[in-house]
Amino acid sequence: MQIQPLINTPRCSNVPLQKVYGTAKYVITMMLIVAVFISTKIDLPFRRRFAMVTLFSENHICEAIHSCMTFSTFPKIVSGEIQVFAFYSSDVTPKSLKAYKKACPSVHLHQMDFTGVPEYIKDLSNYRFKYLMVNKILPSFDAVLYIDASIILKPSKKGDDLANIINSVFTDFKHTGFRTFHRSFHSNYPVTHENMYNFFNITQKEMKKTKQIQSGTYVVANSPQGNEVFKGLIDCAIEPGCMAPPGATAKCNMQHIQRNDAITCHRFDQSAMNMRLIELYGTNPSNYYLPSDMIAISRAEMVVNKKAYRRVCDRYFES
Repeated sequence: MQIQPLINTPRCSNVPLQKVYGTAKYVITMMLIVAVFISTKIDLPFRRRFAMVTLFSENHICEAIHSCMTFSTFPKIVSGEIQVFAFYSSDVTPKSLKAYKKACPSVHLHQMDFTGVPEYIKDLSNYRFKYLMVNKILPSFDAVLYIDASIILKPSKKGDDLANIINSVFTDFKHTGFRTFHRSFHSNYPVTHENMYNFFNITQKEMKKTKQIQSGTYVVANSPQGNEVFKGLIDCAIEPGCMAPPGATAKCNMQHIQRNDAITCHRFDQSAMNMRLIELYGTNPSNYYLPSDMIAISRAEMVVNKKAYRRVCDRYFES
């Protein structure tokens, strides 16, 4: 693209530009021209609008507080450069909301809105709601980082940056518009209901040879590629027989999981995400998976000193 000069210069090849403008004006003009050139030629993450989305219910309020407390260590979140939206379920009490706001004042809180959706989506135990809530925010931003209430953020020891992580769906993962961060030890096959194959064009062989990627954290781009991933997930969440097929259960038989020889349980939104990614971008996980030391799982049941864990939350409940 040809950049028009910011100031019309005299058409006089034998007159130095410095003498025409003076040294100071020359330097300022050149800086402005370079700035315009850079902003139009180079992919700069700070030119994009990023957001984070998290979800929680009353039974996960302490996890949610521990999670959002880690946001305060990231200046771009505190300043609002990266906006954070937390959707809470209708069972969250005013007392819990007050505690959450006290712990995490930079987070925008919204109650989950199910206006106009079928009744079965309102059943939180089938996890259909998760992609629908993220999709309320995605159209207004260039990319969204989703994190479960059990996810914490940590300063990187490898020099990584939160904005760069989100922006990776426009650089390293631009061909898929989607990036995930955690992977299970088991394959997809034993933890995906057989009815799901009616909605995604993939085979059981593909599911058997791929490790299941966890859906608790991901970045999705508001790009043709990212929207193509999300469209399939939204369609599955709305379709009655998909994502939560009749008879699906989260209780697994560990022997079948280890042997990878039978379907023993179902991972709902996680199984759907894996099927969609494989359907679009194949079985090579490097197309949509790369861990980061900035994003960690910290479930309440994994905590050794549960009393100390709870005390951290309790101090925000004190009036």
